[in-house]
Amino acid sequence: MREGISIEVSAADCERLAAVVADRNSPQKHVWRARIVLATAEGCGTAEIMRRAGVSKPCVWRWQERFMREGVAGLLREKWLACCARRRESPACRHCHRRWSSG
Repeated sequence: MREGISIEVSAADCERLAAVVADRNSPQKHVWRARIVLATAEGCGTAEIMRRAGVSKPCVWRWQERFMREGVAGLLREKWLACCARRRESPACRHCHRRWSSG
């Protein structure tokens, strides 16, 4: 983790994240996000978390930051979906570059 930044993970959050990892029906992206935060809670460094999760350093930092700002719920939601839902009336969503049909 970056210098001077620490993450507090409560026992309830750890249980919830462990349940996401254990649930065979969880989307894999949620599982590896949960594993990143659980490894952080165990005190693993960024290099170890990268190795365990098979992701890049910026990816580890992104999900640690999202967890610090929004908690477990932030790990389980898709940010772009809200964007696209708000912009359906517009011909194109500038974030996902998806064009919406009018019919």
